[in-house]
Amino acid sequence: MKVDEFNQIQASSISQASYFLKETWVNKIKEIIKSSFQVQDQDPKKTGSMGQPTSTWFNLNEMNREAYDAGKLKKFLTQTKFIMQDTLLDMTRGSVTRYVESVIDFLPISVHVFDTHRVTNMYYSQDAIKKMGADKQKFPLFRIDLQLENNIPAYSHEAADVCLSILKTFEKGLVQLQDISQLEQKLLPHLFKSTQKMFLKVPVKPEEMPDTPDPNNKKLMKDENEWVYNAYMQLRTKIFESVEPLAEYLKTYDQFG
Repeated sequence: MKVDEFNQIQASSISQASYFLKETWVNKIKEIIKSSFQVQDQDPKKTGSMGQPTSTWFNLNEMNREAYDAGKLKKFLTQTKFIMQDTLLDMTRGSVTRYVESVIDFLPISVHVFDTHRVTNMYYSQDAIKKMGADKQKFPLFRIDLQLENNIPAYSHEAADVCLSILKTFEKGLVQLQDISQLEQKLLPHLFKSTQKMFLKVPVKPEEMPDTPDPNNKKLMKDENEWVYNAYMQLRTKIFESVEPLAEYLKTYDQFG
């Protein structure tokens, strides 16, 4: 496919996933909790601050913040928050792993440029071919055209731009996981200021390799997002290595200049 098509497809997929998590998923859990805590007892003596029947322990209409902080509802929603964050972590790990592996699967393990008509790409080692029984045909992920610009051979897209498109998709996917609301603010808006948004913790990509903590200091812990950085750098290294032969191939046309 063309690079622009790849960007559009990935942007659409990321947008749909983001909407599902921020709207459909969170609101569905919210409605399940609300409906589960509806009390059947209609005794008027057992009503909440807003005059609605409620549970002593799981009162969604509780107006006293101190009572809420000391109650079972707070503990329940805290546990729910941790479960949701674990779910997001597992989902992100799987998604990142599949994305990196799927892109790398398109890359040859070696490229030999002989001349303008002969280029050999090797995708499998001899051991891998033996296990498969036969060499499998590979299809390119991107289509980049070779064209003339002022009578000089050039590619329709810069190799670096192609690599950056792949990496930007990686980063956009992580960024779109941010700003997923916690249930407390949705279920108890009267206890939490709407101007102070509360979001679930999600994986983020560190800007640089996190420092390794001193193993002798038990109080220091390994950065929980180091795996994200490692996956990003693995992908970055592989794709930039894979486009190096493009420049080598252009040089084969120098003899015609």
